[in-house]
Amino acid sequence: MGKYLKVNWQKVALLIFLMAITELFTVLASVFNANSLNALVTHNLKNFFYQILFLLLVWVAVIFFSYLVANYTQVVIQDIDISIRHHITKKIEKLSYKEFHNKNTGAYVSWLNNDITIINSSGLKSLFTVIEGVFGVTFALITLTTYHWSLTLTAIVMAFIIILAPKIMDRRLQNSNEALTKENEQFVSQVEDVLSGFNFLYALFALPMVTQHVKKASLDLKKANVHLTRTQTIVQIIGFTGNVLSQVLLIGLSGFLALHGFVKIGTLMAVGALSGNVFNNLGNMSTYLGSMRGVKPLFRKYDQLIPSDRLSKEKNTVPLAPSVAAI
Repeated sequence: MGKYLKVNWQKVALLIFLMAITELFTVLASVFNANSLNALVTHNLKNFFYQILFLLLVWVAVIFFSYLVANYTQVVIQDIDISIRHHITKKIEKLSYKEFHNKNTGAYVSWLNNDITIINSSGLKSLFTVIEGVFGVTFALITLTTYHWSLTLTAIVMAFIIILAPKIMDRRLQNSNEALTKENEQFVSQVEDVLSGFNFLYALFALPMVTQHVKKASLDLKKANVHLTRTQTIVQIIGFTGNVLSQVLLIGLSGFLALHGFVKIGTLMAVGALSGNVFNNLGNMSTYLGSMRGVKPLFRKYDQLIPSDRLSKEKNTVPLAPSVAAI
């Protein structure tokens, strides 16, 4: 996947910049939220209203940049899709006649359509979510450090647990993705085969076989999709459990620090938001990192499509349609 990102590196870099700005403003909102509570506790109404005004402006900025990120992410993903399809079709162009027909044309169609859909949802969108999460976690940890070092240390320890825990599902996730892409190829091939025999089936009054074959292929495809979803859900549950436990622990620690006068009472509100920022992002990151690793078999499959050196020799042996004169 890396080489396709390099081809579109300028657009990817701009998208990452927009994500960073969005996450920065999100963290700043937590700071102004805490400052407003601290001002209210000290009965400083003027400062309270200033903090509320800053908070409103920051959230307007978050909304604006979130809109830009959502739209531009799709632009970048579509450009990367074009690069992947270009890479696949250039390799197909160099295949010999025999090598090309080692697979049904439906398999190649599945590569260019169904596989791209999987890469988009499990690969590219997951990657950009992880990148966005890295900025969110980094800015939140820096802010937590400004309140008290123990908050950051606790968050880092829990972060490692959240990231490492779902790795136990990596192999199952890769196998599920690989099974789904193979089933997609089989589905397209079987549907093409049965529809290409329409005339023959029509002559034999056997057209109901079309529905039977499509239904059977659909059931096999359903099984692969359900199995992948089940595996992804287990990964998500593992990440969510770690997320909840970590947030509760960090909020409890900030409450302890506030009771002993190490931090102001408003810090509790900031830590609640920042811990959510840290551990929600980490929970997503652990899930999406697993999804990203799951699409590796797809790219390995494309790389294994190695053109033969016999292409030029076999051009002269390709069966041609009969000429008009011969007819």
